[in-house]
Amino acid sequence: MPVFDSFLTTTQHAGVLETRERRVLFLMLPQINLLDLVGPAQVYDAAARLGMPYRLIFCAHRPKVFSAQGLVCAHLQPLEPLQPGDLDCAWSANQQ
Repeated sequence: MPVFDSFLTTTQHAGVLETRERRVLFLMLPQINLLDLVGPAQVYDAAARLGMPYRLIFCAHRPKVFSAQGLVCAHLQPLEPLQPGDLDCAWSANQQ
């Protein structure tokens, strides 16, 4: 854990570490490629575990979506209204 503590200390001293929660929206489209989803989700999740104020939101126009690989992604949230500056990033990918 010393590397993680060092990372947090460095970002705090540099003024980089925000305290305001940032929503990261993952728009789940039908036939989404799992690798396009899990790679970015893992990066933001790891940053959140290191203290960055990210909240991952997985949403779609319906409660479940089938991936291109056949996995069902369920319990998805409806798309929330967004305000300027609400999101750090939004991700969307599908197989075409």
